[in-house]
Amino acid sequence: MVVDFLHSHKAQLKVNRELYGEKVIHKCLYWWAARLSVDFDKDDTSFVITLSDPTESLNLKDVIASMKRDLIDFRTREIITDETKHIRAMLIAKAFANDDAFDENPPGGISDPTGFDPVKP
Repeated sequence: MVVDFLHSHKAQLKVNRELYGEKVIHKCLYWWAARLSVDFDKDDTSFVITLSDPTESLNLKDVIASMKRDLIDFRTREIITDETKHIRAMLIAKAFANDDAFDENPPGGISDPTGFDPVKP
């Protein structure tokens, strides 16, 4: 992220489009839109975000530091959502399955290299 302070209450951020998607940027900016004036645009390689504080009550350096943490947070959430979508789909299918259609034992035997036997009490 490249930050250019235009003056004490206005800054422009350039966020690499390969690192963060548009949805992640929007989620991050949504939480700040009530307190800041936010302009959002994009060029060939970056999202260009212009922030200004009309009330001049916020420290933009602190806001931008918080936004950087928010971007990482929302991107991490997006990664986890993508990686677990199949598991969620299976859980939902199981929850709404009729006649226990998904109640079957997995093929093969149960074994554990540490010697734990789940069948024996």
